[in-house]
Amino acid sequence: MHAGVSATLVAADAPATDEERLDRLERLLAEERARAQQEMVKLTGESDQLKSTINALRDALEQSRIGEQERIQGAVSGTQDELRQVKGTVNALRDQLEAQRAGEAERTQKAVAAANDEITQLRATINALRDEMERHRAGEAERTQKAVAGANAEITQLRAAISAIRDELDAQRRQAMAETQRADSEHQRETKQLHDTIQALRAGIETHARPV
Repeated sequence: MHAGVSATLVAADAPATDEERLDRLERLLAEERARAQQEMVKLTGESDQLKSTINALRDALEQSRIGEQERIQGAVSGTQDELRQVKGTVNALRDQLEAQRAGEAERTQKAVAAANDEITQLRATINALRDEMERHRAGEAERTQKAVAGANAEITQLRAAISAIRDELDAQRRQAMAETQRADSEHQRETKQLHDTIQALRAGIETHARPV
């Protein structure tokens, strides 16, 4: 029997008939039932509130997860766009370098062709001077020697000019290759950084997507 009922029965230990005792007992039982029903109603209300709170928390967590996924997708998309821009820049630099190399090769060929023409003309001049020296050997030796010396000086200058042109072309080639290597190195570094960023974002996505 409930403690409240027992206490009431003890307190009401005064002489009474069985009917009175039975009536008091029924009233006490009715009161206990009413209190039990009130407790049940209260517990049911609290349970409903807890359920409502849990559902609200679940909805908020789902909305937060969806928002986080959208932000991550936006970041990945921006990274991919940036990677495409970097690739486009590298390709443009390569095309520019190829065009520059082609232009340098064309200029080199023209310079060599012009030098060869000058050498051919110089040889023709030397041969003409030699022929003239043979015809005017008597009395013209000193003048012929001066002409030959001048021709040799021109040959020396021409050779020096050709050598300088070749050195300049070699220097330009080396510089172009060095710039290409620097551009490729920079591209590799940027690509690695982008790759590391993508890996970190993927790891973050997997962490958020893992069930708690």
